[in-house]
Amino acid sequence: MLEELAYRFLEQGYTVRYLTGSGAVVLGGTVAALVWTEVGRLQRAPYFALSALLLLASAVVESVQLAQPQMAAAGLLWAILLIDMLRLLVFGFLYGVVAMARSQDAYGTRGYAVLAFAPVANLILLFRPSKDDAAAGGAWAVALRGRRGVVCGLLATMAAFLAIEVQRRAGTKCGHTCRR
Repeated sequence: MLEELAYRFLEQGYTVRYLTGSGAVVLGGTVAALVWTEVGRLQRAPYFALSALLLLASAVVESVQLAQPQMAAAGLLWAILLIDMLRLLVFGFLYGVVAMARSQDAYGTRGYAVLAFAPVANLILLFRPSKDDAAAGGAWAVALRGRRGVVCGLLATMAAFLAIEVQRRAGTKCGHTCRR
């Protein structure tokens, strides 16, 4: 039954799969907003770096998709899709926590974290200066402050896009067409 459901989902067009994945990310962020009460503050550079590191981690976990042909042959295609959906939910949750911390630093409230989930609006959250000059606390915030955070963010973003491209090419070579 689960296998049949997995095949039916994959038969849907790219748009349906994309919207389902986007919905999972937003759902994860919504859950974070509802259950995560300990919101710190993140300045711009640590926010950029942590966002990029989350993207990289998500791209690496997504590589499990390359096993779709083997998993389908074993009758476990549903497991791959479950892992992928969990990846998107966890990404959304963690990204929501990071966005709430940035919103707290930039606006004094975590309510503007929703901007992080809209690509262009995220730039507003990213470039908004801190509300006050006091440095945000926490080990990540300190370690990724200033140039280190920017460099880390740029490197993580490049690595994430490289991982995605490697997966795309590997998927094309093996005839894997379920995802893209």
